[in-house]
Amino acid sequence: MISEELNSSVRYERSCKNIGVVVFGVPHPISGASSVLFYSYIKGMQDAGYNLLVQVVSEQERSDPRKVDEFRQSLASEKVEVVELLSAEKVLTPNRFSVLSDSSAASKVRENLRSFGADQVVAFDLPAAFLIGDYECHKKIVWLGDLRFQAEWYHFLYSVKERLVNLRHAPYILLRKIKWQKIYKDVLLNFDDVIVASKSSEFALKRIGIEARFEPYPWPNQGVVGEIVVRRKPDKPTFIFFGHLFGLGSRSSLHFMFKKLYPELLKLWGKEGFEIIVGGREAPPSWAVLEFKGKPEFKFVGFIDDLTTALSEVHGVIAPLDVPVGNRSRIITAQAKRALVISHQNAALGNPYLVHNETCLLAKDEYSFASAMVLAVQNDQLPQFIIEKAADSYCESYAPTNAVGRLVSRLS
Repeated sequence: MISEELNSSVRYERSCKNIGVVVFGVPHPISGASSVLFYSYIKGMQDAGYNLLVQVVSEQERSDPRKVDEFRQSLASEKVEVVELLSAEKVLTPNRFSVLSDSSAASKVRENLRSFGADQVVAFDLPAAFLIGDYECHKKIVWLGDLRFQAEWYHFLYSVKERLVNLRHAPYILLRKIKWQKIYKDVLLNFDDVIVASKSSEFALKRIGIEARFEPYPWPNQGVVGEIVVRRKPDKPTFIFFGHLFGLGSRSSLHFMFKKLYPELLKLWGKEGFEIIVGGREAPPSWAVLEFKGKPEFKFVGFIDDLTTALSEVHGVIAPLDVPVGNRSRIITAQAKRALVISHQNAALGNPYLVHNETCLLAKDEYSFASAMVLAVQNDQLPQFIIEKAADSYCESYAPTNAVGRLVSRLS
């Protein structure tokens, strides 16, 4: 492991104003999912007047000093120090029967915290919390995204749907799930406050003896200019599905669309009687590419540069993810931009601000999902009511000012 000494001669007396932050990957104000919300949280702590030591942990082969420098400059202040720690390996790495852990960076993380006089610590996700470990201070907060023991399990289930031969991996996945749960419990018991980004994670952690609390995470919209003002709905029923196409939410959504929803839409509107635009930075997985063949109603367009304009030219955003875990940022993005969202009711298990006929349309199966899409095409008044309620809900819950304030209020 290669490490860098604290780059400032300034040292602070121990005080609850001194906060040590540990994060994997370089936070960024507009690029990357977790990178954006981590940046919002860190900037919020800075704006609240705290002295910050931000330790960015990067894999050695993926380190980009320019990104670290840009991040450091964006927070330029005598009250903020940014240190990058380089690790040759991932801190927690799934193996065949277990999870490998590399704690080589832990001693340097804790040494820096002690040198800085951090009396409060914020860890962004499990690997960061793992490195902080039993470091003693006044308060320790950890923020968690999708839980690995849930995400891996559901990815396995969908892999079996794609190739039945993958069922042979079941023993490995089950053993690794147990190992992940033990790691979560052992690490999180060292923390005073556990914040989860998905409401469903509260129950999953409680089952292993960890009390956690859901908080909506900060998700910026690109200003008022990023909101739909003029709508140009096409004559043909047209919808958008977008996101990281290899993620769990997209994987479940694509399965639902191809296997369940598509046949119902054919019954309603006929061959080529509707269009579903699919957007994503990366190409779809190979099994999905095969599904696209012979289905001219699906149009893959790659990364959508001007999402606001694209959303203004469709009847709604569909997010038919039926996986009962996670809190998908694509839904929040659509609501912030004042687009109608149609999703599966399981999405509300992670995001309790999704309320049927109030902030979105929710469906329990392919039949009610298709009916909701018909409603979006034929009814103007209800969708507009939902759009406005959803935008208000976004401002109250996920808009950075309010979401960041909830975490900052937990600091002493």
